[in-house]
Amino acid sequence: MNYRKMSEADARLIGQWRYPGEYAIYDEPRFSEIPVCQREHFISFFEQDQLIGLVNLLEEETEVFFGIGVHPQACSRGVGTAITREAIAIAKQRWPRKPLYLEVRTWNQRAVACYERAGFVITKKVQLTTQLGPGLFYHMETNLSDESIRDAAAKSSK
Repeated sequence: MNYRKMSEADARLIGQWRYPGEYAIYDEPRFSEIPVCQREHFISFFEQDQLIGLVNLLEEETEVFFGIGVHPQACSRGVGTAITREAIAIAKQRWPRKPLYLEVRTWNQRAVACYERAGFVITKKVQLTTQLGPGLFYHMETNLSDESIRDAAAKSSK
């Protein structure tokens, strides 16, 4: 798997991704309209020159926000877990003292399982309104230490 800073062409392709059923909430037809300056923290991931995912790593004051998108045809194949683990490694290198966090809709058990396999743990439930609308979310975190990532991965595989 290779990655690079997201390009304009990558953003246009991501804007064409369409998810089935309840996952259609994650369709982002206007993704390419995000100003370039706001895409500075986005990374595109490739498998054999095919765009398979993206990561948003946004440094905040005390932690780093993590967001991910996986190509609809690559879902449920372990791609999300692989990308998440790579993103954790990138974040650990860039911000070694800051924990990573994410928010995921509680009904999205496929994503929750992916994040747990990669080392995130649920810390609380929160009601949020995002650009995609309101919902109940799990707040998940990882402190980026090798031991905690291994421990969480071992627990989630049982």
